[in-house]
Amino acid sequence: CNVDGDNRTWGIRVLRRALAQRPGWLDVEQSASRTLRDELYAASRGGPTRLLLSFHCFEGAGAGLDRAESLAREPADALKVAVSIDDAAELTGVRALLAREERPVVRLGMGDAGLLSRVLYRQFGSPWTYVVADGVAPTAPGQLTVSRAAAYRLLEEGLRPMGVLGGPQVLRSNGQRAYNTLFARRALPFHYL
Repeated sequence: CNVDGDNRTWGIRVLRRALAQRPGWLDVEQSASRTLRDELYAASRGGPTRLLLSFHCFEGAGAGLDRAESLAREPADALKVAVSIDDAAELTGVRALLAREERPVVRLGMGDAGLLSRVLYRQFGSPWTYVVADGVAPTAPGQLTVSRAAAYRLLEEGLRPMGVLGGPQVLRSNGQRAYNTLFARRALPFHYL
């Protein structure tokens, strides 16, 4: 939630009303003001609502990797780091983000190259991933729709990844649909990426 400028008062009222409803989680963007974050931390302390502090970096992996460590100093219940990447090789750095953190950390590579961090989120140490309803615009680049997540067999446990390595053109291959359909029909423990 970024509530700077004219929207600040409105945003604070919305967040206070959200907390009054006692949600399980409230996701707050690190770019929200320090005052607002401190107020939310205090308001949620001792209650049923847990705070997730999110950091989205659209400036590339280098900038994101450097600034993500500042999250560790925040008193949130869980952390989320989403970093724009252009090459799947950059996922090694994303996977290492906040590696010593004891709280849950969601680690995401944004963009097409971040697909593995969304489908294989458990291998990235993430307790969950994010999907968007079919027909709704994604909230971050590379976010999967519910249908696409189901096609990747995202919720099934114990699947081994299989795939093809290549340039951006492999994301438009029909192999994902064909192989994942075949694996699901035959109850084979694989998903194709």
